[in-house]
Amino acid sequence: MTEETYYEGNWQKMGLFAMTLMLLLTALWVTVPVILALVCFASLITVMAHFNIFESTNDTNKLNKFDFYLQIAFVLISLVKFMVISG
Repeated sequence: MTEETYYEGNWQKMGLFAMTLMLLLTALWVTVPVILALVCFASLITVMAHFNIFESTNDTNKLNKFDFYLQIAFVLISLVKFMVISG
């Protein structure tokens, strides 16, 4: 059995969540393949940043779970849209 912990939110965690949300909206809005490729690359960087900024995957803070699900959605949406747009 694992012990669940709670880590407080800070400005870095909230900033990563906001940046990911803005990049996701950019991925949904942009139709230029080169810019969309850069956004896809940024999605991989934000996933890496998630695991560097958030202390543990056992964290019970809602921001941790929301950010993780947003990161996965961002990667999948941006990659699928890039594949569709680039033909």
